[in-house]
Amino acid sequence: MINPKRWKSFWDVQVTPLHYGDTEEWYRKFAEEINALIDTAGYAGGPVLESGCGNGALFKYLLINKSEYVGVDFSKRMLQIFRSRFSDVNLICADAAVFYVNRHFELIFSNGVVQYFNHAMIQRYVHNSFHMLKKGGVLLIANVPWKDLRSGYVSGTLYQEPVVDSRHRFTRNLLSLLKGDGLGYWYNPQDFFGFSRLGFRVTLFGSLYHPYRFSISLKKEF
Repeated sequence: MINPKRWKSFWDVQVTPLHYGDTEEWYRKFAEEINALIDTAGYAGGPVLESGCGNGALFKYLLINKSEYVGVDFSKRMLQIFRSRFSDVNLICADAAVFYVNRHFELIFSNGVVQYFNHAMIQRYVHNSFHMLKKGGVLLIANVPWKDLRSGYVSGTLYQEPVVDSRHRFTRNLLSLLKGDGLGYWYNPQDFFGFSRLGFRVTLFGSLYHPYRFSISLKKEF
Protein backbone atom coordinates (compact mmCIF):
# COMPACT_ATOMS: atom_id res chain seq x y z
CA MET A 1 0.00 0.00 0.00
CA ILE A 2 1.27 3.43 -0.91
CA ASN A 3 2.64 5.72 1.78
CA PRO A 4 0.10 8.49 2.59
CA LYS A 5 2.89 11.04 2.26
CA ARG A 6 3.06 10.33 -1.48
CA TRP A 7 -0.66 11.01 -1.80
CA LYS A 8 -0.14 14.28 0.06
CA SER A 9 2.65 15.29 -2.31
CA PHE A 10 0.42 14.50 -5.28
CA TRP A 11 -2.66 16.39 -4.08
CA ASP A 12 -0.71 19.36 -2.78
CA VAL A 13 -0.08 20.58 -6.33
CA GLN A 14 -3.52 19.85 -7.82
CA VAL A 15 -6.04 22.60 -8.56
CA THR A 16 -9.19 20.46 -9.00
CA PRO A 17 -10.60 17.38 -7.21
CA LEU A 18 -10.04 15.41 -10.45
CA HIS A 19 -13.55 13.97 -10.51
CA TYR A 20 -14.42 12.50 -13.89
CA GLY A 21 -17.50 14.74 -14.13
CA ASP A 22 -15.71 18.05 -13.76
CA THR A 23 -18.66 20.22 -14.80
CA GLU A 24 -21.07 22.46 -12.92
CA GLU A 25 -23.99 20.18 -13.75
CA TRP A 26 -22.15 17.15 -12.42
CA TYR A 27 -21.25 18.94 -9.16
CA ARG A 28 -24.85 20.07 -8.73
CA LYS A 29 -26.15 16.51 -9.09
CA PHE A 30 -23.38 15.07 -6.92
CA ALA A 31 -24.20 17.61 -4.21
CA GLU A 32 -27.80 16.36 -4.18
CA GLU A 33 -26.57 13.02 -2.86
CA ILE A 34 -24.35 14.68 -0.24
CA ASN A 35 -27.25 16.88 0.84
CA ALA A 36 -29.51 13.84 1.18
CA LEU A 37 -26.91 12.09 3.34
CA ILE A 38 -26.47 15.15 5.53
CA ASP A 39 -30.22 15.53 5.99
CA THR A 40 -30.82 11.83 6.70
CA ALA A 41 -27.94 11.75 9.16
CA GLY A 42 -29.78 14.33 11.26
CA TYR A 43 -27.83 17.54 10.78
CA ALA A 44 -29.64 20.31 12.65
CA GLY A 45 -28.24 23.34 10.83
CA GLY A 46 -25.45 24.52 13.12
CA PRO A 47 -21.68 25.04 12.62
CA VAL A 48 -19.98 22.92 9.96
CA LEU A 49 -16.43 21.64 9.46
CA GLU A 50 -15.48 20.14 6.09
CA SER A 51 -12.41 17.92 6.11
CA GLY A 52 -10.55 18.06 2.81
CA CYS A 53 -12.62 20.86 1.30
CA GLY A 54 -10.44 21.16 -1.82
CA ASN A 55 -11.19 24.02 -4.20
CA GLY A 56 -14.83 24.43 -3.13
CA ALA A 57 -16.32 22.92 -6.28
CA LEU A 58 -19.30 21.51 -4.35
CA PHE A 59 -19.63 24.31 -1.81
CA LYS A 60 -22.29 26.48 -3.44
CA TYR A 61 -24.57 23.48 -3.91
CA LEU A 62 -24.39 22.21 -0.34
CA LEU A 63 -27.38 22.82 1.95
CA ILE A 64 -25.43 23.65 5.08
CA ASN A 65 -24.94 26.64 7.39
CA LYS A 66 -22.41 28.55 5.29
CA SER A 67 -22.19 31.45 7.73
CA GLU A 68 -20.65 29.05 10.28
CA TYR A 69 -18.59 26.96 7.88
CA VAL A 70 -14.92 26.03 8.29
CA GLY A 71 -13.06 24.30 5.46
CA VAL A 72 -9.77 22.47 6.04
CA ASP A 73 -7.34 21.29 3.38
CA PHE A 74 -3.55 20.92 3.19
CA SER A 75 -3.35 22.14 -0.43
CA LYS A 76 -2.59 25.86 -0.57
CA ARG A 77 -3.34 25.92 -4.30
CA MET A 78 -6.80 24.41 -3.78
CA LEU A 79 -7.57 26.88 -1.00
CA GLN A 80 -6.47 29.81 -3.16
CA ILE A 81 -9.05 28.79 -5.76
CA PHE A 82 -11.71 28.31 -3.07
CA ARG A 83 -11.02 31.82 -1.72
CA SER A 84 -11.18 33.30 -5.21
CA ARG A 85 -14.69 31.89 -5.56
CA PHE A 86 -15.92 32.61 -2.02
CA SER A 87 -13.85 35.35 -0.43
CA ASP A 88 -15.64 35.41 2.92
CA VAL A 89 -15.37 31.70 3.74
CA ASN A 90 -13.27 30.57 6.72
CA LEU A 91 -10.57 28.28 5.31
CA ILE A 92 -7.64 26.70 7.15
CA CYS A 93 -4.56 25.15 5.58
CA ALA A 94 -3.97 22.00 7.62
CA ASP A 95 -3.94 18.22 7.38
CA ALA A 96 -7.54 17.09 7.87
CA ALA A 97 -6.39 13.72 9.23
CA VAL A 98 -4.93 15.32 12.35
CA PHE A 99 -6.75 18.65 12.50
CA TYR A 100 -8.21 19.65 15.86
CA VAL A 101 -9.61 22.94 17.12
CA ASN A 102 -11.16 23.81 20.47
CA ARG A 103 -14.58 24.46 18.99
CA HIS A 104 -17.79 22.47 18.63
CA PHE A 105 -19.63 21.68 15.40
CA GLU A 106 -22.97 20.11 14.58
CA LEU A 107 -21.62 18.59 11.38
CA ILE A 108 -18.16 17.40 10.38
CA PHE A 109 -17.98 15.83 6.96
CA SER A 110 -15.59 14.63 4.29
CA ASN A 111 -16.27 13.46 0.76
CA GLY A 112 -13.95 11.04 -1.01
CA VAL A 113 -11.17 11.90 1.42
CA VAL A 114 -10.59 9.07 3.92
CA GLN A 115 -9.53 6.75 1.09
CA TYR A 116 -6.18 8.54 1.46
CA PHE A 117 -6.05 7.77 5.22
CA ASN A 118 -4.59 4.55 6.56
CA HIS A 119 -6.21 2.84 9.54
CA ALA A 120 -4.23 4.81 12.12
CA MET A 121 -5.13 8.09 10.43
CA ILE A 122 -8.82 7.18 10.39
CA GLN A 123 -8.69 6.32 14.09
CA ARG A 124 -7.24 9.73 14.90
CA TYR A 125 -9.60 11.54 12.56
CA VAL A 126 -12.69 9.96 14.12
CA HIS A 127 -11.45 10.49 17.69
CA ASN A 128 -10.67 14.16 17.03
CA SER A 129 -14.04 14.61 15.35
CA PHE A 130 -15.84 13.08 18.33
CA HIS A 131 -14.33 15.71 20.62
CA MET A 132 -15.15 18.55 18.20
CA LEU A 133 -18.81 17.53 17.84
CA LYS A 134 -21.66 18.75 19.96
CA LYS A 135 -23.90 16.15 21.54
CA GLY A 136 -26.22 15.08 18.74
CA GLY A 137 -23.71 16.23 16.15
CA VAL A 138 -22.89 14.18 13.07
CA LEU A 139 -19.65 13.00 11.50
CA LEU A 140 -20.36 12.08 7.87
CA ILE A 141 -17.67 10.13 6.02
CA ALA A 142 -18.93 10.12 2.44
CA ASN A 143 -17.91 8.07 -0.59
CA VAL A 144 -15.46 5.51 0.72
CA PRO A 145 -14.27 2.85 -1.79
CA TRP A 146 -15.94 -0.46 -0.78
CA LYS A 147 -13.31 -3.16 -0.50
CA ASP A 148 -15.65 -6.11 -1.09
CA LEU A 149 -16.78 -4.49 -4.36
CA ARG A 150 -13.33 -3.68 -5.66
CA SER A 151 -13.33 -6.49 -8.23
CA GLY A 152 -16.56 -5.08 -9.70
CA TYR A 153 -14.92 -1.69 -10.07
CA VAL A 154 -11.79 -3.10 -11.70
CA SER A 155 -13.77 -5.31 -14.10
CA GLY A 156 -16.13 -2.48 -15.02
CA THR A 157 -19.23 -4.28 -13.72
CA LEU A 158 -19.87 -1.51 -11.19
CA TYR A 159 -18.14 1.31 -13.00
CA GLN A 160 -17.57 2.29 -16.59
CA GLU A 161 -15.39 5.32 -17.17
CA PRO A 162 -17.19 7.89 -19.31
CA VAL A 163 -15.68 9.72 -22.24
CA VAL A 164 -13.09 12.06 -20.77
CA ASP A 165 -10.74 14.69 -22.07
CA SER A 166 -7.01 14.13 -22.45
CA ARG A 167 -6.21 15.96 -19.19
CA HIS A 168 -8.39 13.65 -17.17
CA ARG A 169 -7.07 10.56 -18.97
CA PHE A 170 -3.50 11.66 -18.17
CA THR A 171 -4.46 12.12 -14.52
CA ARG A 172 -6.06 8.67 -14.35
CA ASN A 173 -2.87 7.15 -15.77
CA LEU A 174 -0.73 9.03 -13.25
CA LEU A 175 -2.93 7.91 -10.37
CA SER A 176 -2.65 4.34 -11.59
CA LEU A 177 1.12 4.60 -11.45
CA LEU A 178 0.90 5.91 -7.89
CA LYS A 179 -1.47 3.22 -6.72
CA GLY A 180 -3.04 0.48 -8.82
CA ASP A 181 -6.57 1.76 -9.43
CA GLY A 182 -5.81 5.27 -8.19
CA LEU A 183 -8.37 5.19 -5.37
CA GLY A 184 -6.07 4.73 -2.40
CA TYR A 185 -7.24 2.58 0.51
CA TRP A 186 -10.36 0.46 0.12
CA TYR A 187 -12.42 -0.21 3.25
CA ASN A 188 -15.47 -2.20 4.29
CA PRO A 189 -18.32 -0.77 6.39
CA GLN A 190 -17.27 -3.09 9.22
CA ASP A 191 -14.09 -1.04 9.57
CA PHE A 192 -16.24 1.80 10.94
CA PHE A 193 -18.85 -0.02 13.02
CA GLY A 194 -16.45 -0.29 15.97
CA PHE A 195 -16.62 3.46 16.53
CA SER A 196 -19.94 2.91 18.27
CA ARG A 197 -17.85 2.27 21.39
CA LEU A 198 -17.00 5.98 21.48
CA GLY A 199 -20.65 6.91 21.77
CA PHE A 200 -21.56 7.12 18.09
CA ARG A 201 -24.66 5.70 16.44
CA VAL A 202 -23.30 4.32 13.17
CA THR A 203 -25.39 4.21 9.98
CA LEU A 204 -24.40 2.82 6.59
CA PHE A 205 -25.48 4.30 3.23
CA GLY A 206 -24.88 3.13 -0.33
CA SER A 207 -24.19 5.50 -3.22
CA LEU A 208 -26.48 6.53 -6.08
CA TYR A 209 -23.71 7.65 -8.42
CA HIS A 210 -20.83 5.41 -7.37
CA PRO A 211 -22.10 1.87 -6.60
CA TYR A 212 -18.62 0.74 -5.55
CA ARG A 213 -18.61 3.27 -2.68
CA PHE A 214 -20.41 3.66 0.64
CA SER A 215 -20.92 6.41 3.19
CA ILE A 216 -20.99 6.26 6.98
CA SER A 217 -22.70 8.64 9.38
CA LEU A 218 -21.67 8.67 13.03
CA LYS A 219 -24.03 10.55 15.32
CA LYS A 220 -22.68 11.53 18.73
CA GLU A 221 -25.18 10.27 21.27
CA PHE A 222 -23.46 11.43 24.46
